[in-house]
This record gives sequence, C-alpha cells and structure tokens, in this order.
Amino acid sequence: MKNANFINDEEKMRDFIALSKAEFLRSYSYLTEEEYNNTLQLWNKKFLDDKLKFIEREYKIPEGYIEVYLDSDGLYGIMIDGKDWSNYLSINEAYQELLTLERGIAIGKEMPYETN
Repeated sequence: MKNANFINDEEKMRDFIALSKAEFLRSYSYLTEEEYNNTLQLWNKKFLDDKLKFIEREYKIPEGYIEVYLDSDGLYGIMIDGKDWSNYLSINEAYQELLTLERGIAIGKEMPYETN
C-alpha cells in the first residue's frame, strides 16, 4: 500500500479538488492520509507535466528534452537532455524552476546567437 492513491477515481478527484484535506479525509474515512498524500504528489506532478507540455509546444522544444520526475522521497526533479538540472524540490520550487527555464528559453529565442 506504499504508493496507493485514487488519482484515477473521478468522483474522489472532484472532491479532492473541492475540499480541504481535513474535509476530504472526513468524507472518505476509509482512505488514509498516506493515500491522500500520494494522490497529491501525482496531482502536482500532472500540474508540472502540463506546464512542461506548454513550454515544449510554445517554444518548439523536442518532447522529452526536459523532464520532470518524482523521486522516492516524494520530491521533484528536473532533467534537461537526460542530465539532472535540479532535484529535491518541493512542488513550489519545481514550478519556479520551470518558470525560470521558460524565461531563459524565451530570452534565448529573442536574443541573436552571435553578438559583436
């Protein structure tokens, strides 16, 4: 049960989004806090993946060149071209790193490659 979650249960996910953690766990008393936290990690990972897909589409970055992963400690990491760029990040830190990457890519697209 280490990684048990309810990410694919549409009804629970509607309530997951609408209710506070305490309200949700009261409503679904048969679920554990660990299941809630596992689902939250996956939900956050999906959020980061969606941001990454936007960056890839917007700036024509090859799919898979930048990756977001969830490590065994429940923290996030970002890889660029198969190499760790940032790791051991909270959800907020990981999102900020993606925003920083996006800004860097945007600036790189606007700047000429050769300057004299």
